Amino acid sequence: MTAPNFTNLQHDKHVIVWNHDCLSNASGTIGGTVTGNGVLHVTSIDAIKTTSSADGTFAGGWKYVFHITAPSNEPNVAMKFTDWTSSGSSSIAVANNIRISSAQANSTSTVTITAANTYSSPALVIGTDLDPGTQESSST
Repeated sequence: MTAPNFTNLQHDKHVIVWNHDCLSNASGTIGGTVTGNGVLHVTSIDAIKTTSSADGTFAGGWKYVFHITAPSNEPNVAMKFTDWTSSGSSSIAVANNIRISSAQANSTSTVTITAANTYSSPALVIGTDLDPGTQESSST
């Protein structure tokens, strides 16, 4: 396998990404500091756009929706990611290539992930519950 080179692109390139079920084959974790009763977890992940083009724009990239359940007394949400890697040695840097937002946040601005393994800043402050029928999980 040859690692792809995404610098100084002058024409279209093709990248094959093997999609795996992120929930059942996950090697990453979700965690954080939760105070009081409640559990933080990813309920599901929807792949909205699974093809991309190396055009240097977010519009040309992949798009996923993370459905997250968080305790109502923990309104600040921050995420961190590691670099995207293939089964070989090739990778795509996270820094400035991922951004997050939430329709439930008090601000409509997106937050760019600026480094691998670093929580997004500022945190998204969640002000509304788009799914009030889903109860938050409680710890025992």
